[in-house]
Amino acid sequence: MTAELFFSARVDEAGEKFLDACTRAGAQTALFRHPRGGPHGETLHTIVARLGRSDAPNRRVIVSGTHGIEGHAGSAIQCAVLGDATRRHGQMTPR
Repeated sequence: MTAELFFSARVDEAGEKFLDACTRAGAQTALFRHPRGGPHGETLHTIVARLGRSDAPNRRVIVSGTHGIEGHAGSAIQCAVLGDATRRHGQMTPR
């Protein structure tokens, strides 16, 4: 496994990789678009992913990219964790 599998040079690429990792892990996702674009006209949005039961009594919330460039590293880490969970437990499906 190499870092290039997870890290991205652009925010749109990071989002695509994260959505792909969510799909492979069986996560349910929702996308919330920011009403304004980024500094270069790019679309900005927040992706929310959920694994497991929607009525689970305990939940873990992990956030990345709330302030900009650190989102690239956060997205890469989240993709790696989702991929690791998928490899260890097989295809994860929501309950």
